[in-house]
Amino acid sequence: MKNKLLPVVMLLLLAVLTACGSSTPQATTPSAQIPSATVAAPTAAPTEPTTPTLQPTAPQGELAGEPTALPLADLTLFSDGSGWATDRAGSRIYHTGDSGLNWQEVSPAPAGSSVAYSTFLDGQTGWAVFSQIETSARLFATTDGGAHWTTADLDFPGGQLYFLDAQNGFMLASLGVGAGSEYVALYATQDGGASWEQRFSHTPGGAETSLPSGGIKNGLFFIDQNNGWVTGSAPISDSLYLYATADGGTSWSQGSCSGLPTDAAGTYFEPLPPYALPDGTLILPVRALIGSSSTATLFCASQDNGASWSLRSTANFLAQATARSADGSLFAYDESHLFSSTDGALTWKDLSASLPTGYLILDVARVDALTARMVVTNEVSLDAAQNWIFESADGAETWQLLPAQIAE
Repeated sequence: MKNKLLPVVMLLLLAVLTACGSSTPQATTPSAQIPSATVAAPTAAPTEPTTPTLQPTAPQGELAGEPTALPLADLTLFSDGSGWATDRAGSRIYHTGDSGLNWQEVSPAPAGSSVAYSTFLDGQTGWAVFSQIETSARLFATTDGGAHWTTADLDFPGGQLYFLDAQNGFMLASLGVGAGSEYVALYATQDGGASWEQRFSHTPGGAETSLPSGGIKNGLFFIDQNNGWVTGSAPISDSLYLYATADGGTSWSQGSCSGLPTDAAGTYFEPLPPYALPDGTLILPVRALIGSSSTATLFCASQDNGASWSLRSTANFLAQATARSADGSLFAYDESHLFSSTDGALTWKDLSASLPTGYLILDVARVDALTARMVVTNEVSLDAAQNWIFESADGAETWQLLPAQIAE
Protein backbone atom coordinates (compact mmCIF):
# COMPACT_ATOMS: atom_id res chain seq x y z
CA MET A 1 0.00 0.00 0.00
CA LYS A 2 1.16 3.59 -0.73
CA ASN A 3 2.66 5.76 1.89
CA LYS A 4 0.37 8.57 2.94
CA LEU A 5 1.86 11.79 4.24
CA LEU A 6 0.64 14.33 6.72
CA PRO A 7 -0.57 17.72 5.40
CA VAL A 8 1.49 20.86 5.37
CA VAL A 9 0.91 21.41 9.09
CA MET A 10 3.38 18.58 9.68
CA LEU A 11 6.10 20.56 7.95
CA LEU A 12 5.09 23.66 9.86
CA LEU A 13 5.33 21.68 13.09
CA LEU A 14 8.83 20.60 12.13
CA ALA A 15 9.81 24.24 11.79
CA VAL A 16 8.52 24.91 15.31
CA LEU A 17 10.30 21.85 16.68
CA THR A 18 13.63 23.22 15.49
CA ALA A 19 13.55 25.65 18.39
CA CYS A 20 12.36 23.06 20.90
CA GLY A 21 13.95 20.11 22.65
CA SER A 22 12.96 16.54 21.72
CA SER A 23 11.83 14.11 24.37
CA THR A 24 13.18 10.57 24.30
CA PRO A 25 10.72 8.04 22.87
CA GLN A 26 9.78 5.00 24.89
CA ALA A 27 11.09 1.85 23.31
CA THR A 28 11.54 -1.87 23.74
CA THR A 29 14.31 -4.14 22.52
CA PRO A 30 13.08 -6.70 19.96
CA SER A 31 14.27 -10.22 19.18
CA ALA A 32 13.18 -13.01 16.77
CA GLN A 33 10.01 -14.87 15.65
CA ILE A 34 8.29 -18.21 15.33
CA PRO A 35 6.49 -19.30 12.16
CA SER A 36 3.07 -20.84 12.56
CA ALA A 37 0.16 -22.39 10.65
CA THR A 38 -2.02 -21.70 7.61
CA VAL A 39 -5.21 -19.66 7.95
CA ALA A 40 -8.06 -19.67 5.42
CA ALA A 41 -9.39 -16.26 4.48
CA PRO A 42 -12.92 -15.46 5.71
CA THR A 43 -15.80 -15.69 3.29
CA ALA A 44 -18.09 -13.23 5.05
CA ALA A 45 -18.49 -9.82 3.44
CA PRO A 46 -18.53 -6.50 5.29
CA THR A 47 -21.71 -4.73 6.31
CA GLU A 48 -23.89 -3.62 3.40
CA PRO A 49 -22.88 -0.03 2.57
CA THR A 50 -25.35 2.80 2.25
CA THR A 51 -26.06 5.22 -0.56
CA PRO A 52 -24.76 8.80 -0.18
CA THR A 53 -27.10 11.74 -0.15
CA LEU A 54 -24.70 13.82 -2.24
CA GLN A 55 -24.95 12.81 -5.89
CA PRO A 56 -21.55 12.84 -7.63
CA THR A 57 -20.94 14.63 -10.86
CA ALA A 58 -18.03 14.47 -13.27
CA PRO A 59 -16.79 17.17 -15.61
CA GLN A 60 -17.44 14.99 -18.67
CA GLY A 61 -21.15 14.48 -18.02
CA GLU A 62 -23.85 13.32 -15.66
CA LEU A 63 -23.40 9.93 -13.98
CA ALA A 64 -26.13 7.35 -14.36
CA GLY A 65 -27.61 5.68 -11.29
CA GLU A 66 -26.75 5.91 -7.64
CA PRO A 67 -23.29 4.67 -6.60
CA THR A 68 -22.73 2.03 -3.94
CA ALA A 69 -20.53 3.21 -1.11
CA LEU A 70 -17.53 1.06 -0.18
CA PRO A 71 -15.11 0.91 2.76
CA LEU A 72 -12.10 0.71 0.41
CA ALA A 73 -9.44 3.39 0.77
CA ASP A 74 -6.04 2.26 -0.58
CA LEU A 75 -5.64 0.59 -3.98
CA THR A 76 -2.91 -1.53 -5.56
CA LEU A 77 -3.68 -2.69 -9.11
CA PHE A 78 -1.73 -4.68 -11.71
CA SER A 79 -1.88 -4.83 -15.50
CA ASP A 80 -3.50 -8.29 -15.51
CA GLY A 81 -6.57 -6.87 -13.74
CA SER A 82 -5.73 -8.27 -10.32
CA GLY A 83 -5.33 -6.05 -7.31
CA TRP A 84 -5.80 -5.31 -3.64
CA ALA A 85 -7.43 -2.72 -1.42
CA THR A 86 -7.49 -1.96 2.28
CA ASP A 87 -9.78 0.13 4.45
CA ARG A 88 -8.55 3.39 5.97
CA ALA A 89 -7.22 1.64 9.09
CA GLY A 90 -5.37 -0.91 6.97
CA SER A 91 -6.90 -3.79 8.95
CA ARG A 92 -9.38 -5.09 6.32
CA ILE A 93 -8.02 -6.44 3.03
CA TYR A 94 -9.90 -6.95 -0.26
CA HIS A 95 -8.95 -8.63 -3.56
CA THR A 96 -10.12 -8.06 -7.14
CA GLY A 97 -9.56 -9.97 -10.37
CA ASP A 98 -11.30 -7.56 -12.74
CA SER A 99 -9.55 -4.20 -12.25
CA GLY A 100 -11.63 -3.13 -9.27
CA LEU A 101 -15.17 -3.83 -10.45
CA ASN A 102 -15.79 -6.74 -8.06
CA TRP A 103 -14.12 -7.25 -4.69
CA GLN A 104 -13.97 -10.00 -2.09
CA GLU A 105 -12.85 -9.50 1.47
CA VAL A 106 -9.83 -11.71 2.22
CA SER A 107 -8.75 -10.23 5.57
CA PRO A 108 -6.64 -12.76 7.48
CA ALA A 109 -7.15 -11.16 10.92
CA PRO A 110 -10.44 -10.90 12.85
CA ALA A 111 -12.53 -7.73 12.62
CA GLY A 112 -11.31 -5.11 15.08
CA SER A 113 -7.65 -6.11 14.75
CA SER A 114 -5.04 -3.42 15.17
CA VAL A 115 -3.87 -1.25 12.32
CA ALA A 116 -1.80 -3.20 9.78
CA TYR A 117 1.03 -2.52 7.40
CA SER A 118 0.69 -4.37 4.11
CA THR A 119 2.49 -4.73 0.80
CA PHE A 120 1.63 -6.62 -2.38
CA LEU A 121 4.13 -7.95 -4.90
CA ASP A 122 1.57 -8.97 -7.51
CA GLY A 123 -2.06 -10.04 -7.71
CA GLN A 124 -1.38 -13.26 -5.84
CA THR A 125 1.43 -12.48 -3.40
CA GLY A 126 1.19 -10.20 -0.39
CA TRP A 127 1.97 -9.67 3.28
CA ALA A 128 0.24 -7.92 6.18
CA VAL A 129 1.59 -7.41 9.69
CA PHE A 130 -0.70 -6.69 12.64
CA SER A 131 0.82 -5.36 15.86
CA GLN A 132 -0.61 -7.13 18.91
CA ILE A 133 1.12 -5.31 21.77
CA GLU A 134 4.11 -3.00 21.84
CA THR A 135 6.57 -5.90 21.71
CA SER A 136 4.95 -8.39 19.32
CA ALA A 137 3.14 -8.73 16.02
CA ARG A 138 1.69 -11.33 13.68
CA LEU A 139 2.70 -11.51 10.04
CA PHE A 140 0.35 -12.98 7.44
CA ALA A 141 1.49 -14.02 3.95
CA THR A 142 -0.44 -15.25 0.92
CA THR A 143 0.53 -16.62 -2.50
CA ASP A 144 -2.99 -17.27 -3.83
CA GLY A 145 -4.69 -13.88 -3.82
CA GLY A 146 -5.72 -14.05 -0.16
CA ALA A 147 -7.58 -17.36 -0.36
CA HIS A 148 -5.19 -18.72 2.27
CA TRP A 149 -2.66 -17.07 4.57
CA THR A 150 0.33 -18.45 6.46
CA THR A 151 1.25 -16.84 9.76
CA ALA A 152 4.43 -16.02 11.66
CA ASP A 153 4.34 -14.74 15.24
CA LEU A 154 6.96 -12.05 15.80
CA ASP A 155 8.34 -10.94 19.15
CA PHE A 156 9.11 -7.49 17.83
CA PRO A 157 6.63 -4.77 16.79
CA GLY A 158 5.26 -4.61 13.28
CA GLY A 159 6.24 -1.91 10.84
CA GLN A 160 6.66 -0.84 7.23
CA LEU A 161 7.26 -3.69 4.77
CA TYR A 162 9.20 -3.85 1.52
CA PHE A 163 9.69 -7.05 -0.51
CA LEU A 164 12.06 -7.42 -3.46
CA ASP A 165 10.52 -10.73 -4.50
CA ALA A 166 8.54 -13.59 -2.97
CA GLN A 167 11.41 -14.53 -0.65
CA ASN A 168 13.49 -11.45 0.15
CA GLY A 169 12.06 -8.57 2.14
CA PHE A 170 12.57 -6.02 4.90
CA MET A 171 10.54 -4.67 7.81
CA LEU A 172 11.16 -1.36 9.60
CA ALA A 173 9.71 -1.91 13.08
CA SER A 174 8.72 1.13 15.11
CA LEU A 175 10.00 0.85 18.69
CA GLY A 176 8.69 4.15 20.03
CA VAL A 177 7.89 7.73 19.01
CA GLY A 178 8.65 10.97 20.84
CA ALA A 179 8.61 14.66 19.86
CA GLY A 180 10.28 14.65 16.48
CA SER A 181 12.03 11.31 17.08
CA GLU A 182 11.38 7.64 16.44
CA TYR A 183 13.33 4.54 17.47
CA VAL A 184 13.28 1.77 14.84
CA ALA A 185 14.74 -1.64 14.12
CA LEU A 186 15.32 -3.15 10.68
CA TYR A 187 14.72 -6.84 10.01
CA ALA A 188 15.35 -8.89 6.87
CA THR A 189 13.84 -12.15 5.63
CA GLN A 190 15.06 -14.56 2.95
CA ASP A 191 12.21 -17.08 3.22
CA GLY A 192 9.11 -15.03 2.48
CA GLY A 193 8.63 -13.85 6.06
CA ALA A 194 8.79 -17.18 7.92
CA SER A 195 11.92 -16.03 9.76
CA TRP A 196 13.59 -12.67 10.30
CA GLU A 197 17.11 -11.46 11.09
CA GLN A 198 17.74 -8.16 12.87
CA ARG A 199 20.10 -5.95 10.87
CA PHE A 200 19.87 -2.72 12.88
CA SER A 201 18.24 -1.41 16.05
CA HIS A 202 18.21 1.75 18.12
CA THR A 203 18.94 1.35 21.81
CA PRO A 204 16.88 3.57 24.15
CA GLY A 205 19.20 5.96 25.93
CA GLY A 206 22.17 4.67 23.97
CA ALA A 207 24.64 6.46 21.76
CA GLU A 208 23.46 7.94 18.47
CA THR A 209 23.70 5.61 15.50
CA SER A 210 24.35 5.93 11.77
CA LEU A 211 20.54 6.05 11.29
CA PRO A 212 19.53 8.91 13.61
CA SER A 213 16.62 8.39 16.00
CA GLY A 214 15.67 12.03 15.38
CA GLY A 215 13.06 12.22 12.63
CA ILE A 216 9.79 10.37 12.02
CA LYS A 217 10.40 7.57 9.51
CA ASN A 218 7.87 7.47 6.66
CA GLY A 219 9.28 5.05 4.11
CA LEU A 220 11.48 2.08 3.24
CA PHE A 221 12.83 1.07 -0.19
CA PHE A 222 15.47 -1.39 -1.46
CA ILE A 223 16.77 -2.06 -4.97
CA ASP A 224 18.52 -5.30 -3.96
CA GLN A 225 19.46 -7.19 -0.80
CA ASN A 226 22.20 -4.67 0.07
CA ASN A 227 21.18 -1.23 -1.16
CA GLY A 228 18.22 0.59 0.34
CA TRP A 229 16.91 3.81 1.89
CA VAL A 230 14.90 5.05 4.85
CA THR A 231 13.12 8.39 4.46
CA GLY A 232 11.38 10.63 6.96
CA SER A 233 10.81 14.10 8.32
CA ALA A 234 13.10 15.89 10.75
CA PRO A 235 12.98 19.40 12.29
CA ILE A 236 16.24 20.51 10.67
CA SER A 237 16.24 23.28 8.08
CA ASP A 238 17.85 22.58 4.69
CA SER A 239 18.44 18.91 5.48
CA LEU A 240 17.03 15.72 3.94
CA TYR A 241 16.11 12.77 6.13
CA LEU A 242 17.37 10.40 3.43
CA TYR A 243 19.61 7.62 4.73
CA ALA A 244 21.16 4.94 2.53
CA THR A 245 22.61 1.53 3.31
CA ALA A 246 24.96 -0.54 1.15
CA ASP A 247 25.23 -3.53 3.51
CA GLY A 248 21.64 -4.65 3.91
CA GLY A 249 20.76 -2.22 6.69
CA THR A 250 23.60 -2.63 9.18
CA SER A 251 25.08 0.84 8.61
CA TRP A 252 23.68 4.04 7.12
CA SER A 253 24.83 7.33 5.58
CA GLN A 254 22.91 10.52 4.84
CA GLY A 255 22.15 11.44 1.25
CA SER A 256 21.53 14.80 -0.38
CA CYS A 257 19.97 16.21 -3.53
CA SER A 258 21.69 19.02 -5.45
CA GLY A 259 19.58 21.92 -6.67
CA LEU A 260 17.04 22.02 -3.83
CA PRO A 261 15.71 25.53 -3.09
CA THR A 262 16.80 27.57 -0.09
CA ASP A 263 15.23 30.50 1.76
CA ALA A 264 16.47 32.91 4.40
CA ALA A 265 13.52 31.90 6.60
CA GLY A 266 14.48 28.24 6.31
CA THR A 267 13.44 25.35 4.09
CA TYR A 268 12.08 22.09 5.47
CA PHE A 269 12.07 18.90 3.45
CA GLU A 270 10.16 15.65 3.84
CA PRO A 271 11.33 13.04 1.31
CA LEU A 272 9.02 10.15 0.41
CA PRO A 273 10.44 6.69 -0.37
CA PRO A 274 12.25 6.58 -3.72
CA TYR A 275 11.18 4.26 -6.51
CA ALA A 276 12.72 2.91 -9.70
CA LEU A 277 11.64 3.65 -13.27
CA PRO A 278 11.89 0.95 -15.97
CA ASP A 279 15.20 2.42 -17.25
CA GLY A 280 16.77 2.13 -13.77
CA THR A 281 16.48 5.82 -12.89
CA LEU A 282 15.53 6.37 -9.25
CA ILE A 283 13.01 9.09 -8.40
CA LEU A 284 12.84 10.70 -4.95
CA PRO A 285 9.72 12.81 -4.26
CA VAL A 286 10.35 15.54 -1.67
CA ARG A 287 7.64 17.60 0.04
CA ALA A 288 8.95 21.08 0.80
CA LEU A 289 8.02 24.07 2.95
CA ILE A 290 10.03 26.94 1.50
CA GLY A 291 10.27 29.98 3.73
CA SER A 292 7.25 30.75 5.87
CA SER A 293 4.43 29.72 3.53
CA SER A 294 5.47 28.50 0.06
CA THR A 295 5.04 24.76 -0.58
CA ALA A 296 5.96 22.44 -3.45
CA THR A 297 6.71 18.83 -4.30
CA LEU A 298 10.23 18.42 -5.65
CA PHE A 299 11.42 15.40 -7.64
CA CYS A 300 15.06 14.39 -7.36
CA ALA A 301 16.56 11.78 -9.69
CA SER A 302 19.54 9.43 -9.52
CA GLN A 303 21.09 7.55 -12.43
CA ASP A 304 23.85 5.90 -10.39
CA ASN A 305 21.77 3.71 -8.05
CA GLY A 306 21.39 6.44 -5.47
CA ALA A 307 25.03 7.46 -5.10
CA SER A 308 24.04 11.01 -6.09
CA TRP A 309 20.75 12.87 -6.55
CA SER A 310 19.84 16.07 -8.39
CA LEU A 311 16.64 18.07 -8.75
CA ARG A 312 14.71 17.00 -11.87
CA SER A 313 11.37 18.84 -11.66
CA THR A 314 8.89 20.66 -9.42
CA ALA A 315 5.12 20.42 -8.98
CA ASN A 316 3.66 23.50 -7.33
CA PHE A 317 1.53 21.80 -4.70
CA LEU A 318 2.21 19.65 -1.63
CA ALA A 319 1.62 16.04 -2.67
CA GLN A 320 -0.01 13.63 -0.25
CA ALA A 321 1.44 10.63 -2.11
CA THR A 322 2.63 9.41 -5.49
CA ALA A 323 1.59 6.45 -7.64
CA ARG A 324 3.44 4.77 -10.49
CA SER A 325 2.73 2.07 -13.06
CA ALA A 326 4.98 -0.65 -14.44
CA ASP A 327 5.61 1.45 -17.58
CA GLY A 328 6.92 4.36 -15.48
CA SER A 329 3.89 6.65 -15.71
CA LEU A 330 3.45 8.69 -12.54
CA PHE A 331 0.80 10.48 -10.50
CA ALA A 332 1.34 12.94 -7.67
CA TYR A 333 -1.74 13.97 -5.72
CA ASP A 334 -3.38 15.34 -2.64
CA GLU A 335 -7.06 15.33 -1.71
CA SER A 336 -8.00 17.87 -4.39
CA HIS A 337 -5.11 17.95 -6.90
CA LEU A 338 -3.80 15.44 -9.43
CA PHE A 339 -0.62 15.84 -11.47
CA SER A 340 0.57 13.38 -14.14
CA SER A 341 3.95 12.62 -15.70
CA THR A 342 4.61 10.23 -18.58
CA ASP A 343 8.28 11.17 -19.14
CA GLY A 344 9.94 9.99 -15.95
CA ALA A 345 9.10 13.04 -13.80
CA LEU A 346 10.76 15.47 -16.21
CA THR A 347 7.49 17.38 -16.67
CA TRP A 348 4.11 17.36 -14.92
CA LYS A 349 0.61 18.10 -16.20
CA ASP A 350 -2.03 19.46 -13.82
CA LEU A 351 -5.20 17.39 -14.27
CA SER A 352 -7.01 18.70 -11.20
CA ALA A 353 -9.80 20.23 -13.30
CA SER A 354 -10.77 16.75 -14.50
CA LEU A 355 -11.53 15.43 -11.01
CA PRO A 356 -15.15 14.52 -10.13
CA THR A 357 -16.76 17.24 -8.01
CA GLY A 358 -18.02 16.79 -4.47
CA TYR A 359 -15.24 14.41 -3.45
CA LEU A 360 -11.81 14.24 -1.84
CA ILE A 361 -9.13 11.86 -3.15
CA LEU A 362 -8.09 9.05 -0.83
CA ASP A 363 -5.87 7.13 -3.23
CA VAL A 364 -4.99 6.76 -6.90
CA ALA A 365 -3.69 3.62 -8.64
CA ARG A 366 -2.03 3.95 -12.03
CA VAL A 367 -2.05 0.79 -14.17
CA ASP A 368 -0.37 2.28 -17.26
CA ALA A 369 -0.13 5.59 -19.13
CA LEU A 370 -3.87 5.56 -19.90
CA THR A 371 -5.55 3.39 -17.26
CA ALA A 372 -6.16 4.49 -13.66
CA ARG A 373 -8.52 4.02 -10.73
CA MET A 374 -9.19 6.56 -7.98
CA VAL A 375 -10.83 6.15 -4.56
CA VAL A 376 -12.71 9.20 -3.31
CA THR A 377 -14.80 10.08 -0.29
CA ASN A 378 -17.70 12.48 0.23
CA GLU A 379 -16.20 15.89 1.02
CA VAL A 380 -19.12 16.65 3.33
CA SER A 381 -19.54 13.51 5.44
CA LEU A 382 -15.93 12.16 5.35
CA ASP A 383 -17.40 8.81 6.42
CA ALA A 384 -14.66 6.12 6.40
CA ALA A 385 -17.08 3.56 4.90
CA GLN A 386 -18.58 5.94 2.31
CA ASN A 387 -16.06 5.79 -0.52
CA TRP A 388 -16.34 5.29 -4.29
CA ILE A 389 -14.09 4.22 -7.16
CA PHE A 390 -13.75 6.19 -10.38
CA GLU A 391 -11.99 4.92 -13.51
CA SER A 392 -10.12 6.64 -16.32
CA ALA A 393 -9.08 5.18 -19.68
CA ASP A 394 -7.49 8.32 -21.13
CA GLY A 395 -4.65 9.20 -18.79
CA ALA A 396 -6.88 10.88 -16.17
CA GLU A 397 -8.23 13.45 -18.61
CA THR A 398 -11.77 12.25 -17.75
CA TRP A 399 -13.24 10.03 -15.01
CA GLN A 400 -16.31 7.79 -14.83
CA LEU A 401 -17.88 6.18 -11.79
CA LEU A 402 -17.06 2.48 -11.57
CA PRO A 403 -20.06 0.46 -10.26
CA ALA A 404 -17.80 -1.49 -7.92
CA GLN A 405 -19.20 -3.87 -5.33
CA ILE A 406 -18.04 -6.26 -2.62
CA ALA A 407 -19.28 -9.85 -2.80
CA GLU A 408 -21.75 -10.99 -0.15
